[in-house]
Amino acid sequence: MNFALTKEQETLKKGLAILLEERGHVYGEGGISITPVFTEENKLKIEKKGLDVTISCKEKAHFFRGLGYLFQHLEDADFVKEETVYTDCLGAMPDCSRNGVPTPDMLKRMIRTMALLGMNELFLYTEDTYELPEYPYFGAFRGRFTKEELKECDAYGEIFGIYLVPCIQTLAHLSTFLRWPESNGLQDNRDNLLPEEEKTYELIEAMLKNFSECVRTKKVHLGMDEAHGLGLGEYLRKHGFTNRLSIMKRHLAKVEELCAKYGLEPMMWSDMFFNLASKDGSYYGVPEEYEWPEEEKPGDNLTMVYWDYYNHDPKTYERMLNLHKKLSNKVYFAGGGWTWNGLIPNYGKAFDSTRIAMRVMKQQKVRNAFMTFWMDDGTETPFAAGLLPLILFAEEGFAEEPEDAAIDEKLHLFQEASLEEWMLLTKMDCLPGCDPLNIAAVTPSKHLFYQDPLLGLFDRQYEGYDLYGHYGKLAKELRAVEERVTVSKALFACYRSLAEFLAVKGGIGMDIRRAYLEDDRDWLTSIAEEQIPVCLEELEQYHDFREKIWFHECKPNGYETIDIRQGGLHARLVSAQKRILAYLDGEITEIPELLEERLPYKPSAPEGLQKPFNMNNWCNIVTAGNMGTGTI
Repeated sequence: MNFALTKEQETLKKGLAILLEERGHVYGEGGISITPVFTEENKLKIEKKGLDVTISCKEKAHFFRGLGYLFQHLEDADFVKEETVYTDCLGAMPDCSRNGVPTPDMLKRMIRTMALLGMNELFLYTEDTYELPEYPYFGAFRGRFTKEELKECDAYGEIFGIYLVPCIQTLAHLSTFLRWPESNGLQDNRDNLLPEEEKTYELIEAMLKNFSECVRTKKVHLGMDEAHGLGLGEYLRKHGFTNRLSIMKRHLAKVEELCAKYGLEPMMWSDMFFNLASKDGSYYGVPEEYEWPEEEKPGDNLTMVYWDYYNHDPKTYERMLNLHKKLSNKVYFAGGGWTWNGLIPNYGKAFDSTRIAMRVMKQQKVRNAFMTFWMDDGTETPFAAGLLPLILFAEEGFAEEPEDAAIDEKLHLFQEASLEEWMLLTKMDCLPGCDPLNIAAVTPSKHLFYQDPLLGLFDRQYEGYDLYGHYGKLAKELRAVEERVTVSKALFACYRSLAEFLAVKGGIGMDIRRAYLEDDRDWLTSIAEEQIPVCLEELEQYHDFREKIWFHECKPNGYETIDIRQGGLHARLVSAQKRILAYLDGEITEIPELLEERLPYKPSAPEGLQKPFNMNNWCNIVTAGNMGTGTI
């Protein structure tokens, strides 16, 4: 179908043409005529009468959201939709620092999706995954963004009214750079930069200068969260014990000076101000009546980012927001899409926490917000799994309380699976009898996937659950979706394959030990000659699906971690098979690993059924021995 603007506006025409082409339409006369009307009101209105469409909006990004509604209602002769715009800045933040660095093409796909949702800021969370010419080891071998790639993505975002906002780290979370000998003299500890050191501020200035040359926005997110060892490493050796808040303030003041030099508008995660003010050192430990002394407050030019994606009580959000407002008159809110729950997205927790948090933000007139998509422990969840929470967050920006039906309708704007079908993915971590929303963010699928078949670190934890039945049923449900959809087929195929693998492997360690202790040699033979080969075949299929998605979304660097982890799992299954067969053939007289009493990894009851729990750390899942520090 042809679409054309009644007023030639080059600022809209290019983006319109791109989105039309993506959906099989063309820009040209003889079809639908779109009249854009820009106003100062925080309103969005789309009115369709036959082939004539009027989109009234405040900014370019909202125009493209209106276009999304037009795509949704092309078959309707007449259609009217009016929305209130509850935010000035509505963004998303993909984590580009947990091994998976998105390709420019993937970021462009995300920008197009955000455009049709009416979002206007894309935060790139980059610890050391961008190029600093003066520091060749900064992001080396990690698939870092080049300056040309950042400029290209920023220019692409401009087409749709979306700003690329650098979200960097200027204090902590820099262990992957600080590992290199080149960083000697920059470390307070293995994770933190050394404050009040000239070399530190030379590095930070290079960071700020780099991004100021690559993006249009003047905003910069400085990070500075979770600097738990601040002043307790090399700084302590050099200066003695110093009030840690004063270290933070001096460091921040120096970084703010550098921001001013480049005309930048800084923001930072707020938690260190709270951790250092609370008696127990926690983010949530500051009492509601606390009044920040003036000397403890940040500068007037600094925006505080209140991040919170763990709570489900509106009073907690109200209390924390009030404390933030006492700390600063500039506040952003950052929610979470829960793509960091191991192998599986946690949509139940994302939905519940987001809805409660955003209701409070709207009530208290917080007009700047973005959703984080962290990828803790190696980006094992595909970025594609973030589509559903991204839609939820966008709808929160344009509705007082978005209904499931509206979210389902938006999902169908991008692909064919329903909201109910997307929620099937969360079942991977919701074992029978457990909370279907997974508010506790338990991670049994990752435990069962990686745990050693002979050592059984999690055998006692998940003993008594019908793992074969649960994952077998889920695999069938996911296959039914996979066979019906096209756009989201790869994602559902990947998770269907994972469910099929867990349906075979989930309880295999328990079966091996039970058969061994009962001296059931026929059962052991069946496991070694039938069940383990099926496991290996299913693992290979899952690996292939995950690999294809990775290279569709991310640069090659970082995928070696997936290969190493799944390759190690494959090797341990083969090793278990060999040892069982060696025992059956009389080559060895016992399998000592199977004699050790199984203990709950995290006991929740003196006996009987244990509860699943949260632990998303591969190193601590695969062995009770030493395996390095992990990637979080």
